[in-house]
Amino acid sequence: MNEKTIREQKLLSCTALNKEQQLELQLIKLKNTKSNCEYHSSIDDAIKKIFLDMQPYSMYSYDQLLDMGYTVDEIVKKTVSLSEDAITNYSTDKNEASYWLDHRANSPSLFKCAMYAGIILGHFSVTPVLVAEAEEFMRGERTEIQFTIVSKVDILTTKHCLYISSVVVHKLFRNTLMSTKLIRQGYRLIKYHLATNSNACGYFAEAYSPQGRKLCELFGMKNVNGNMYSKKI
Repeated sequence: MNEKTIREQKLLSCTALNKEQQLELQLIKLKNTKSNCEYHSSIDDAIKKIFLDMQPYSMYSYDQLLDMGYTVDEIVKKTVSLSEDAITNYSTDKNEASYWLDHRANSPSLFKCAMYAGIILGHFSVTPVLVAEAEEFMRGERTEIQFTIVSKVDILTTKHCLYISSVVVHKLFRNTLMSTKLIRQGYRLIKYHLATNSNACGYFAEAYSPQGRKLCELFGMKNVNGNMYSKKI
């Protein structure tokens, strides 16, 4: 028997579930009883219906998701799964989810996602990186899964840059208001962090596509090496 997650327990404790909560509980039950292939097929069908019916998704921060009963591990797995589905030739290894889990647990405020019924439709994730490691990354001397964890304490006392690690939107929603809203809110997260943390030195990203390069330019970043973009403050 599968042990119920905190989120599932919260849903089951509700006296009256709305349409979104009913769908989420249904998908949780499918995950517990069906094969991975059948479950992911059900997720795909649900996303298509969400898009066609123009369901009212919501924007959430990490703290809000945690309050709703999701764990950091569940959230990271959802974001990695979206990246695998949405990004052409996206590759990952078995340790990547654990790596990003450690980073996200230490910087929960630098995240925003669009979600409906427990399905992440898009997310904007930012990771604090030590200045020296950011410079190595932009020179091609370090990969994005080789960054030192910047703890909640270190981020207040140590010089760092913000790495825009993921801006991923499900393909059905890329040319919608949701995508625009997510990007705007993600950019506000960056600007707020820079304004309130004197040890933040700027932000950087690697652009994998023409759309990514356009977004970097929109954020005021300059091309520094190949696909690497950055903005110092």
